[in-house]
Amino acid sequence: MKKKHQHDELLRTAKTKVTKPRLAVLKCLGESEQPLSPKDILEIIKNDADLEQTDLVTVYRILDTFSKIDLVHQVHPSGGYLICEHPSCSRGTHILLTCIQCKQANEIEIPNEIFASTQWFIETEFNFELNQHLFQIDGTCKACKKNYSKV
Repeated sequence: MKKKHQHDELLRTAKTKVTKPRLAVLKCLGESEQPLSPKDILEIIKNDADLEQTDLVTVYRILDTFSKIDLVHQVHPSGGYLICEHPSCSRGTHILLTCIQCKQANEIEIPNEIFASTQWFIETEFNFELNQHLFQIDGTCKACKKNYSKV
């Protein structure tokens, strides 16, 4: 019950409408360690009798809304989604570390003082104003690296 309350609160804080399908999508993403595609999300939430009528278009619309208010992030190249780990996401620079072996994704926050020189370089050298705060780095996580070295 506590999870549901937290998801309600996320939507209220984001000043967006609280609906059963939106809560179900947030809960689904919040319980997953890997990014989920809209089809994966639909398959999971359709098990709920209250959400039988939810379709793929609805899931896409919900994800689009959540992306615009920084509740979720889309992971590339898979196109899957994951819930944002930082409630004040739009304020900082985040890097999404995605394991190419197990597909687990972790979002980390980079202090502004560390990223400031990169931002200055991009804005000065290329006359390009940054407005996106999420970067993705693909690699191998500690667990997969450990398993790989045993082979």
